[in-house]
Amino acid sequence: MDSLIQAIQKHNPNLPAISISGEQTSYRELLGIAGAIARGIKDGSGGPLSVVTIFGEKSLFTYAGIFGIHCAGKGYVPLLPSYPSDRLLSMLDQTQTDILILAKGFSYVVSPVLQMCANNLLVLCEDDTDSTYLSGKFQRHKFATIGEPESEEPTNFDSESIAYILFTSGSTGNPKGVPVSFGNLKAYLRNLIPLAGVGPGDRCSQTFNFTFDASVHDIFIAICSGSCLYPLDHSDLLTPAQFIRKNEITSWFSVPSVAMLMERTRTLRPNVFPSLKTGFFSGEALPVKTAEAWSRAAPNAKLINLYGPTEATVTISTYEWNNNTPNESRNGIVPIGTMLPRQHYKLIDNEMRVVEGVERGELIISGDHVTSGYLNLPEESASRFIYLSDNPTKLWYRTGDLVELDENGCLHFIRRLDNQVQVGGFRVELQEVEHNLRVASESDLAIALAIDDGTSTKEIVAVVAGSPFSSEEILAKCSEKLPFYMLPSRVELVSELPLNPNGKIDRKVVLQKLLGHEIL
Repeated sequence: MDSLIQAIQKHNPNLPAISISGEQTSYRELLGIAGAIARGIKDGSGGPLSVVTIFGEKSLFTYAGIFGIHCAGKGYVPLLPSYPSDRLLSMLDQTQTDILILAKGFSYVVSPVLQMCANNLLVLCEDDTDSTYLSGKFQRHKFATIGEPESEEPTNFDSESIAYILFTSGSTGNPKGVPVSFGNLKAYLRNLIPLAGVGPGDRCSQTFNFTFDASVHDIFIAICSGSCLYPLDHSDLLTPAQFIRKNEITSWFSVPSVAMLMERTRTLRPNVFPSLKTGFFSGEALPVKTAEAWSRAAPNAKLINLYGPTEATVTISTYEWNNNTPNESRNGIVPIGTMLPRQHYKLIDNEMRVVEGVERGELIISGDHVTSGYLNLPEESASRFIYLSDNPTKLWYRTGDLVELDENGCLHFIRRLDNQVQVGGFRVELQEVEHNLRVASESDLAIALAIDDGTSTKEIVAVVAGSPFSSEEILAKCSEKLPFYMLPSRVELVSELPLNPNGKIDRKVVLQKLLGHEIL
């Protein structure tokens, strides 16, 4: 199978590939650093899975590291320095790699991981200082610094070979690895690059960190199309509208919460983003209100809602916002739309029987975006990756999402199947509560959390940011729409809601504070 690097080498080498903090790097420079990293990688095997871990944050070296790993014919596994050491160790142990690429300035942070990891590693350092420090501290690992930048002939690979492994939360408390093949990744790019409509001269955002699967879209859509990638750092994410305008971004991708923040800070003004040609949103439900505000702010841009789990190589269905969207939407949420080319779906009931016609059911998906199982977790893979009786050779992935098909063939996300709670014996859909909270509070930054005693839900607590109304007024409005058992026991008004590193509302932090009776 041809390497992705070969496609990148066909771009004009003088075009800008990455712009970080106002400093641009050309495709020639990027491929030169990637080549140096690829040569260093060839001194190790990558372990039985032929993968390489990369330790660092958004920097030129880490981006070059991703492409250097692919140039060497191996898959990459991102490790964030902010993760706890135990989680990083679990990732290293599961991948069984013998190579780690270390970005400059993280030698002290990586030391506890090197101390405790089971494998003897080849550590390729960006910086001589880090290499010298670590080699004096750890005798069983081998340390080296990458050589001079120079392009390298890429290694061809099998379509089934691993392109990357990302870890999601596991039911056992340990991270769960999702290996995505080069075949999956190339299929994704074949569908999404034309949809994004980008090429040389375009400027693509990167809001997501490397461990979030949407980062794959950001990085590979930009670089494989000949566009320029514009990563956002932590401070940029606090002022995203300013970043878009300053850098004249043409293709934007983020979670809807980022757009909600712009609404709240009143930076999502009409025609504020004239440079935008495409706006992608994914990772959580996109409220109609937010989509309407975004469309006014970026009148020249397509607005596309993406849906897909990590197991489907970022995205498997899309919905493009249009004039009919408000009428087609349900519960104030933009639909997840229709399947991308070569991707398939069915809806099934609790007995795993296929649901026909306009109905609700658990969404199961298949196609060349869909991976084949979890890393070294055969039992969990067997429970989520299934075969149906009518075709025992076609693999389907159970998303765990309750989805509804409408009469026009459009799919609507209803809720996670594990997001249903019981209050006093009544079944309560938290998403329905949240929809009414958003309407009553006139704020999209509203969540409903279930407080339980381990066996049953005791109460529903609402937390709302940026509402002009009091708690009593919000509850009174909700009582007009919801039965008594669905009403929150109280509404906590806050100035802001905590966000995780990917810009989503961090529900776990809010719940922990509620349980600990801390100030929100």
